[in-house]
Amino acid sequence: ANSGGNATFGISITVNDIAPSGLSYNSPNVFTKGSAISALNPTVSGSVLNYSVSPALPAGLSLNPTTGEISGTPTAVTSTAVYTVTASNSGGNTTFGISITVNDVAPSGLSYNSPNVFTAGPNISPLLPAVTGNVMQYSVSPDLPAGLSIDSFTGIISGTPLFATEQAVYMVTATNSGGSVSFGIVITVNPAAPSGLSYTTPNIFVIGTTIGSLTPSVTGEGLIFSIQPTLPLGLAFDTGSGVISGTPGAVSPETTYLVRADNASGSTSFNIVISVIDTAPTVLSYPSPNTLTAGVEISPLSPTTTGNNLVYTISPDLPSGLVFDAATGMISGTPTAITPTATYTVTATNSGGSISFDVVISVIDAAAIALSYPSPNTLTAGVEISPLSPTTTGNNLVYTISPDLPSGLVFDAATGVISGTPTAITPTATYTVTATNSGGSISFDIVISVIDAAPVALSYPSPNTLTAGVEISPLSPTTTGNNLVYTISPDLPSGLVFDAATGVISGTPTAITPTATYTVTATNSGGSISFDIVISVIDAVPTSLSYPSPNIFVTGIEISPLQPSVSGANISYSVSPDLPPGLVFDTATGIISGTPTVATEMGTYTVTATNSGGSVSFDVIITVNEELGVHQDPRFDFSVWPNPFSDTVNVAAASGELSYRLFSVDGRLIGQGTINGSQIRFNNLPDGVYLLQLEQNGRSAMKKLIKKD
Repeated sequence: ANSGGNATFGISITVNDIAPSGLSYNSPNVFTKGSAISALNPTVSGSVLNYSVSPALPAGLSLNPTTGEISGTPTAVTSTAVYTVTASNSGGNTTFGISITVNDVAPSGLSYNSPNVFTAGPNISPLLPAVTGNVMQYSVSPDLPAGLSIDSFTGIISGTPLFATEQAVYMVTATNSGGSVSFGIVITVNPAAPSGLSYTTPNIFVIGTTIGSLTPSVTGEGLIFSIQPTLPLGLAFDTGSGVISGTPGAVSPETTYLVRADNASGSTSFNIVISVIDTAPTVLSYPSPNTLTAGVEISPLSPTTTGNNLVYTISPDLPSGLVFDAATGMISGTPTAITPTATYTVTATNSGGSISFDVVISVIDAAAIALSYPSPNTLTAGVEISPLSPTTTGNNLVYTISPDLPSGLVFDAATGVISGTPTAITPTATYTVTATNSGGSISFDIVISVIDAAPVALSYPSPNTLTAGVEISPLSPTTTGNNLVYTISPDLPSGLVFDAATGVISGTPTAITPTATYTVTATNSGGSISFDIVISVIDAVPTSLSYPSPNIFVTGIEISPLQPSVSGANISYSVSPDLPPGLVFDTATGIISGTPTVATEMGTYTVTATNSGGSVSFDVIITVNEELGVHQDPRFDFSVWPNPFSDTVNVAAASGELSYRLFSVDGRLIGQGTINGSQIRFNNLPDGVYLLQLEQNGRSAMKKLIKKD
């Protein structure tokens, strides 16, 4: 306030408590369902207005929101969890995570029916547990007898015992989250009565040969085996395993032996049949294979074997003329007919068994000898040959030849004769002829070549004058003969091509060549023939000569050289009449260059380009004006403005059609046309000095213009 008055302001003030800190509880905590817990009280620094917890505590437990005390009786099993308690006041809060687990009440009073005696094989009546409390899992130790199992959820023991097991105590434990209780159940499994006894049967053993043990197949345990009557001499019977083994020492007729398997629960039996026989023959063999010749007595074929009291058989029957002895197995005699290779099975048999051997026999002809042909033979394609016949001895011969004969020749496999008309050239080659019968074969190498008929009457168009750079009409030979290969000497003029397969001369000559003679030779396997062809190559007549024209030059200013455009080679140039003073003509290149020194009226200068083939001319128009001068017909006056100009000039002249031409100061024509109206527009014209020539009614005048943007 002051003498003039006062003012007020309301200010808001809040004073909060100091936030609590250091909150803690006893932790972790494990409680039992149904049992009241000892209250859990917090420890904290600072004042607390309110306690809260998250998530909610297990069922039956509660948190006092004023004191923070946790108390009550848990009513449900709850797995371990962390519950966050928060202590708060106006200044803030503090938290603590308390661990709580609620376990079930431990089971008690577990029991089973006991003791129990079972038999291996039949299913047992399930054994059910009696127990107080909830059980989460059953277990047993040691493992139950094989085939029995315990249900980990129900504790029921069931199944089919597989093997006899001595009396033992098996401790079953019932467990939940609160603890466990155990019970020792007594179980004994007696063996089942034996059944299903069998052996491999019947059995035939060989005296003196150790047998493969005969092992019984049987179901049962704790077995004792017996056999009646006594086994043959040398064989043994194991009463513990029932195995029959050993080496029989005497022949024994087929006999049935009763084997019995017993244990405390019963017995089973089986009849096994055994006989012991003689040793079978072994190692039967004959000389084999045997190639016999018809009409020639054989050396007897005798068997090599072991064994007693043998009887021999053979299948199929031997070739005609051969004899088989069933008592000794010997093969003898004289074969009378050709017989292809075959296998004959000889079997040697006694009471102990038999053994066989395959003896291979063939009866053949006498082999052929002394095969020959006329050789060597040079044949001509297209000419029938005189047949080539073999000289040989032997019967029933079949002929072959390798490789195949030249095309057109025929080989007779029955007679060996070579005949026909060869149709294709074939280089000298050796052909092997083989004469074969069942007694063998003999071969002869016959040499044959097939050549062409020699060529005749070779010719070409001649003489030939060709033009360099101009493709020629192919020069083809006229001749007779086949399979020709052509050669030429000396080499053709550059650019010409010689086809060695056809003899054709083609191409485009590229160089001037004086008249020369070229010898072409056509050759085949039968011979050759030659022809002399005369060829010369001259220049092509030059053509299409041109220059830039017309040309307006200015005295004292060097011109841009005028270069000719022409087709042709080896050209020399001339000009007529002489060029204006100061201009130079190059006779080798045809270029016009230099600096004109004297004004000269428009003139025509004929340039001629010449080579060995001819010449061509072109008229070049040249005008030489005074240096930067403007020449004007006194009868024709015109004016041009502006000057300098940018892109358009105005023209004032007498009425009538007016045409123009614009030149650079060195005389090059830049543009031309007819003036429509009074303006000429020059687009894209570079800055510089130009000469404008106007024409009207046969009169002309020229003015200098300056282009400047």
